[in-house]
Amino acid sequence: MPLPPQNGKRDWILWLVISALALAVYCSLSLQRWGIDLSRHPIDYARFGSWSEAITGVATSLAVFVALGTLYRDRLRDRRAEDDRETERETAVYHWLTSKELRDEEDNRIGRVWDLRVQNSTSAPIYRWRANFSINNTHLCNFSKRPLLPGENVLNLPFLDNLSPNEMPEVNLIFEGRSSRIWLRSPQGTLEQGSIHLLQCEHSVEIPTFQVIA
Repeated sequence: MPLPPQNGKRDWILWLVISALALAVYCSLSLQRWGIDLSRHPIDYARFGSWSEAITGVATSLAVFVALGTLYRDRLRDRRAEDDRETERETAVYHWLTSKELRDEEDNRIGRVWDLRVQNSTSAPIYRWRANFSINNTHLCNFSKRPLLPGENVLNLPFLDNLSPNEMPEVNLIFEGRSSRIWLRSPQGTLEQGSIHLLQCEHSVEIPTFQVIA
């Protein structure tokens, strides 16, 4: 998912503030070298040099800080672009419901069966997942079904047998990406990051936590 635009603006403003402070410190430390002592002595023009030399020095310092700022901005932009690409690769998982009429030899309708189809376009199986249905608080998960392999996964839904298409429930798909982040894909296809607790159910056990000892 793309980072909010305000974060980039805030980082850029922070960089400008830091650059201004660094320039101020640099100029303050350079005053003695230029023959300037604001506390006691008058300006030593022999050491200070001409005004043109002083302005050239300040302009050079500003050019260095601008170049560093541009480099920082470009690296930050490239890093965010790579993060966005990695997130897209990790979350390329989509789901939908399909149904099929069952008919007898005389072409009489005798029922309808439903499937949940999950397209896993990532490069690895998804071992921890959960699909929540908006009917009867029903769900499927990796404990009751197999992992979601790369490609299309078709999961039969017996609890929806003979359900009319007009009564088709909504499905939220929750899964763990390879970065260990938890993602939630809504029935409308939107994506948001969630909590590990969204994967817990009566089929699972409490996930133990370990204290890291330095």
